[in-house]
Amino acid sequence: MLDTLLEIAATPDWISPTLALVQTFLNRPSVGFNVPAGTEWSTYTIEDLLTGVGIKVWGLTLVNDTIIFRVRQAQARYTHYMLERAGVPYYGGLNEASSSRELQSKAVNKTQAPTRGLLDHCLDSINNFTNNL
Repeated sequence: MLDTLLEIAATPDWISPTLALVQTFLNRPSVGFNVPAGTEWSTYTIEDLLTGVGIKVWGLTLVNDTIIFRVRQAQARYTHYMLERAGVPYYGGLNEASSSRELQSKAVNKTQAPTRGLLDHCLDSINNFTNNL
């Protein structure tokens, strides 16, 4: 009996990743952040910092000297702001460069003239043919 309890206790933690996966599915879209564990910031202080201002945090785990957590995508920019303001060293989250590039490309696409389709080319060919007769 004692061997069975020790064997169950020695198995890798599968409940936390499964719970985080379910929470990620329920709170999608989401963004992941990583904080080096060798700093003054712990999982509890990061959670307190972010939940104290209304940011929903889940999946807070420590893996290979890295604190990993997720937030809703709608709260990711505010999370960036709060982490920067508090001086938390982090990586991950939204890629600001790609976001600004996407916004710029959308602005350029709105100003460009619409492209001509296949029907326009066919009608031009017919028009040229009839004009040459």
